[in-house]
Amino acid sequence: MSRPHPIERGIALVRELVLEDPAAALEFESSRTDFFGPLDPRDGPGGVPLVMAERRHLEWFALERTSAALGDLPFEALLDTWRERADADERAAVECLRQSVTGVFEVRDVDPGRGLWLHDLLSLGAFPVAEAEASAALEEGDILAGRIFPLGDSEFRLSPAVAVFRNPALLDALRRDLEQVRKGRRGSLRIHQGEIERMFFHEQRVGSPSLASEFAAAATADDSDADLGRVPDPDAPRELRELLVDSGMDAELVDGTILQLAALALGGEGARAEGHALLGELLAQAAFETGADLKRLTELAHEAFASLAARAIEARATEARERETKQRTEGKTAAPRTGPSPAADGGQKPARTERAEPSRRDKRETREGTALESGSESGADRPKIAEALAAFDAARAGGSDLDALFAQLESELGLEDLDDEDPGDAPDFPGVLGAIVQEFLWELGLVEGEGAALAHRGLMRLSAFGEQIGVFENFGPEHLLEFAARWSIDRGDLHGARQASSMLESLEKFCRWIEEQHHSPLWTLFERTHGELTVSLPRVAAVNESLREGSRAAAHGRSPSVVRAHADGVLGIYDDSGAWLELVATDTALAAVREGDLVLWSPHKKGAEILLVYPPETSSLFDLS
Repeated sequence: MSRPHPIERGIALVRELVLEDPAAALEFESSRTDFFGPLDPRDGPGGVPLVMAERRHLEWFALERTSAALGDLPFEALLDTWRERADADERAAVECLRQSVTGVFEVRDVDPGRGLWLHDLLSLGAFPVAEAEASAALEEGDILAGRIFPLGDSEFRLSPAVAVFRNPALLDALRRDLEQVRKGRRGSLRIHQGEIERMFFHEQRVGSPSLASEFAAAATADDSDADLGRVPDPDAPRELRELLVDSGMDAELVDGTILQLAALALGGEGARAEGHALLGELLAQAAFETGADLKRLTELAHEAFASLAARAIEARATEARERETKQRTEGKTAAPRTGPSPAADGGQKPARTERAEPSRRDKRETREGTALESGSESGADRPKIAEALAAFDAARAGGSDLDALFAQLESELGLEDLDDEDPGDAPDFPGVLGAIVQEFLWELGLVEGEGAALAHRGLMRLSAFGEQIGVFENFGPEHLLEFAARWSIDRGDLHGARQASSMLESLEKFCRWIEEQHHSPLWTLFERTHGELTVSLPRVAAVNESLREGSRAAAHGRSPSVVRAHADGVLGIYDDSGAWLELVATDTALAAVREGDLVLWSPHKKGAEILLVYPPETSSLFDLS
């Protein structure tokens, strides 16, 4: 029997690591209800359908769902340990797992025995699949629902758990309904794996053409990471409160927690992830303190938070689209964005400013304390959450000013002063950078062909990098430098000189498009730094690839030092005491390191062993004092 593909071995290793962590293992088990709904496939006949269902759950949990126990996507949170346990082929598949795509696809252009093309019914993207076995079994017009994994820059691999449907009526209905959805939306549409599970597997609704309209409703524009496949029950927050209080939990504590969830629901992706973590804490407390039906409580808690988030997300998305339309209308006459120009500052790169902000945990503790205090003071006189949200919806439908409505809602919920920072600093629309990148790739595919868009898919990493950037005008050349030359290196995204060069080519194309289409001088401000990076970054990426296994993990938490050349030409660094330490690495790495590079290092009997290298241009991103 042939050995499983590195992608399959890699995701199996993630499962092993999750199960080794008691808190994560408990969360993994309890998440089954969120994913599968009330009918757990383990209660069914078993066999192949159960194996496929378990794999879909694992993919969702490891690659898509933020873990309260681990504080991040499980794959990202466990990546250092994963790298230590993985073999070379599995480590090479890191980006295959990170950049996987979920969707509902139509099979096109089948070349039996060689491969086929998938057409994403939501984003309208095209994905070449080089799998002989799949091409022999599938036919044009088949529908595939699930996850696909990139193999390099131009081919994809199907998840073994992807579902296949042969139903022409369903395909026609999907095309028709999604075309109607697309007419009223800006940007690409997408769907999450949890929503695919609900649409195609819950209660065995598969194969019904009536599913098309429900699926179309589940398609969300890429300017939001929320899961809006259906309209959550607006009464869920009230029902959650009643269940918890009736089960014996303190009413003031429950009120404070629900108010805190309402505040987090108004935030972006990060705040909503924090809200899910808070739900986990609430459920754990209820398990110890009450005799409530935990299955019902879990369903209701997530429904309540989804209800709170759905209103905020829909309103924010509407506001963003209206603002974008207004900006486009006024763009030709508006003044360009102000900022330092190369001519004004002598061509120097913009200085990176550091701003001390309270941590997310600090903000959450502040919210909790304020909410509890508010709950104890106001008691029964405080407006009920469901009523306040219903009034918000009605006023918004009547055309009232959105900012004023949010202010009124926060006031009614007692949330006016929950954050210490200036409200002007709050992200306007977290995730906007990812939406802009999707727009660029979509337009590129139309103009230059789908192959060109596929070649620049790596830019989607900008979505993760800039998830907290809420106003695109705040995205500048200093962010591009940090993304390309520090963040990508820290994450291990650059596997050699070729990939670094490809990323820089993509960034140039993206920046030039921004300058042309969005009237922002992004390329003008970044061009000089980009030119420097085209020389230094591929070299540094090659150096990092040649370092010993485990060096990147060992570099975590260390501060960089600047490489200096000794009088005899030997390269080294000065440690904190001022002592000279010669650099130690493979001959290949030492031959490519240059004076001025920044290195993370560890003490070695022969000097300073190189763990990770950054190009000289990143000196403004570190505290080198």
